[in-house]
Amino acid sequence: MLKFPQFAVGDFITAAARQWPEATCFVAPLSDPQNVELVRRQTFAETNSRVTRLAHALVDAGLKHGDRVAILAIDSIEHMEAILACAKAGITYCDLNFRLRAPELQNILTRSSVKGLFYNERYLPILEEIKGQVPVIPHWWQIDGEAGNYESFLSLVTDAPEMDAHSRGEDILSIMFTSGTTSIPKGVLQSERMMRNIVYSFNREIRLNPGGLQYSGASLFHVSGIGSVLHALYAGRASLLLPQFDDAAVLAWLQRGGITSCTLIPTMISAILELPGATDHEYADLDSILYGGSAMTPALLRKMMATFDCDLYNGLGAGTEAGIQTILTPDDHRAALAGKGELFSSIGQAIRGVDLRLCDEDLNDVPKGEIGEIVTRSETIMSGYLDQPELTARSIVDGWFRAGDMAWMDHEGYLYLATRKSDMIIRGGENVYPVEIESTLADHPAVLEVAVVGRDDEHWGELVVAAVKLREGMSVTELELKSHCKSRLASYKVPEYVLFFDVLPKNATNKLVKSEIRSMAGRILDERTS
Repeated sequence: MLKFPQFAVGDFITAAARQWPEATCFVAPLSDPQNVELVRRQTFAETNSRVTRLAHALVDAGLKHGDRVAILAIDSIEHMEAILACAKAGITYCDLNFRLRAPELQNILTRSSVKGLFYNERYLPILEEIKGQVPVIPHWWQIDGEAGNYESFLSLVTDAPEMDAHSRGEDILSIMFTSGTTSIPKGVLQSERMMRNIVYSFNREIRLNPGGLQYSGASLFHVSGIGSVLHALYAGRASLLLPQFDDAAVLAWLQRGGITSCTLIPTMISAILELPGATDHEYADLDSILYGGSAMTPALLRKMMATFDCDLYNGLGAGTEAGIQTILTPDDHRAALAGKGELFSSIGQAIRGVDLRLCDEDLNDVPKGEIGEIVTRSETIMSGYLDQPELTARSIVDGWFRAGDMAWMDHEGYLYLATRKSDMIIRGGENVYPVEIESTLADHPAVLEVAVVGRDDEHWGELVVAAVKLREGMSVTELELKSHCKSRLASYKVPEYVLFFDVLPKNATNKLVKSEIRSMAGRILDERTS
């Protein structure tokens, strides 16, 4: 396994301030996210000064090494300062999904046992609602609004000496809760070693030069969101912090705001490209796009390549638990255009520093060409799950992490995603992998979004059900989409039902939530058969 130098995450901002003191570190809109002129800019030196003061203020307030604080906030400069200050002070931060409902938030705050909370004013009502049902949180810091006390807390420290990072190695830097698309959210214990090596992995595969502007569509509570900002910080590049993903705002920044690199998932890219004027603009400032998080259809990928004309990277992996594990490089994308069209469907090869195997249920290697579970070991694997030792033991076996993603490998070592193990459909004894059907349906010109799920059936075991959202102004029948599939797929893979929806539910990172889609489809089909 590839080893990286020991340079702690909490020291990134200190080193950047020494090397590029007057360069821009963070950019954030002052009001309207689409207004690329009315913004707040903060240099590396200014950021380091504020982060160091905040770290000292946290320690002075009585927080100790290993204590936990939570963050419930949309993305902002203050949000990022809180993360960096925790890394300096040796405090574990728990960045929470701001779309959580009261019962979910209550569950997570109870399990986390936090001693402090950074929050936005907009979330105060839900916090007050559950305040009596969670352990007492001694310290509350509102980072915005007229009642905000963040700046006054920061002002308690006026002349702070530089602080070396206290979170190092196997210290738990953050507890990140999974999105819960397949189960109750799990608390992933992310060590400083893990997050530092995720940044170094990014930097080896996607080298960012100092200067420029980086943007991630994922929020800071997501590993690709915080990983993107830390990568830019390490490389001396500014980060654009929009409150949350907004396709029109991102398009404005791409066209007029000078974004030079960004990280997006396919549904975000699709939403941006559907906006008026998106595909007939030249994006001269844009150097690269890293995409991933879910499968990208060949049709959408071709459209993206034709529009943006920049270096493209497809990074995939169990990010929250293990970072990016595979990458499809710009050269691979160019080869796909030049004739190796099969690469449009590939998730690439294992990145440097990741030892990757495809295994059966008993962790035996499967031959090339056969579908197996992606199993990896690297310096970017989590320490385990919060208070779930049995689940941790099932997920990390002799140092190998079981991602739950199913894929097959060609003779050149390129990987092709089949599905998550939990999403696989077994119809009449045949394994059906939704991504194959989803890619086929997405190639139909009328289909904007699609998710394929299983439905229990007494005869077949499971039936294939496709949930589809159509492009605005276009129409197609269920029979036509079934015929489209029959012309390309074996009969047992053709959906038994094609259901049309105006909206398909997504989680906070804009991934389609198959558990909810399965329930929605089930209710419709139950009504049909009742």
